[in-house]
Amino acid sequence: MIFLLFLVLLLVGALIGGGLLGALLPILKDSPVLMRANYRGESVPLAGGIPIAATLLIGFCLLQILWSVTDRSYFGANAVQTVYMAVFVVLVVTLFGLLDDAVGTAAAKGLRGHLRALKSGRLTTGLLKLAAGAVAGLIAASQAEESVLWIVVGAVCIAAWANVGNLFDLGPGRCIKVCWPISATLTLVFLDSLVPLALVLGAVLGVLGSDLKEKVMLGDTGANPLGALVGVCFLATGNHAVVVGGCLVGIALNLAAEKVSFSRIIVSNSLLLRLDSLGATEARRVYLRTPRQ
Repeated sequence: MIFLLFLVLLLVGALIGGGLLGALLPILKDSPVLMRANYRGESVPLAGGIPIAATLLIGFCLLQILWSVTDRSYFGANAVQTVYMAVFVVLVVTLFGLLDDAVGTAAAKGLRGHLRALKSGRLTTGLLKLAAGAVAGLIAASQAEESVLWIVVGAVCIAAWANVGNLFDLGPGRCIKVCWPISATLTLVFLDSLVPLALVLGAVLGVLGSDLKEKVMLGDTGANPLGALVGVCFLATGNHAVVVGGCLVGIALNLAAEKVSFSRIIVSNSLLLRLDSLGATEARRVYLRTPRQ
């Protein structure tokens, strides 16, 4: 019964997310602030994460209504806490991601670039976004853990993965292909407490088609929250070994990104290239097959 509920919520979330994005696209296209050139130089609207955050809010309201007439424990012992963490973290990161999309510049790249800008007396929206993710992670982790050590580990896990989402947002559908399977796997393995997240996971699938067809880009508004959601899922498992593992992987990916290009690794590996090309437009496939210096 629980698994069936998960599938239903996944479908409903996909319909809501896809419907909201369809209604939002004409508005985004009329807003030059949220239009950006994609990897091929074509102008595409950013903020593909807005319908995901909106679906999370809708789901939160629906769950509040459902919980008022049913036994909350049916959804798992940690269901309420998990939903509150997800809503808080995702909304905070979405808002600061939107700020970065709207007024941020590409002058400072990577953590080192943002720190160099701060050292020279300039606070970038990217660093502000990272700080907001860290604070949101601390607050969320403090609701799940009592030990200061584990609160810090949980916060680092959320903040690290929030940035990982951004690191993989360099091609249509890539961020979702990385973040969604991890979140969904954690949801299924720890089904009793993570079922309420199925709605927002469905919304991500509802946005995936438009992302792959290059009708919209996630931008920081979508990529950072998706990564943060992975961190929340790790934390919500309540398994310290899983949280530490997720934290270490998130940190390792951030450190690796300072030294290597994930895009080059993907293009040079036939299996990763096939996965990256899955569902992509023909123009994207041609681009990936074209040798570049």
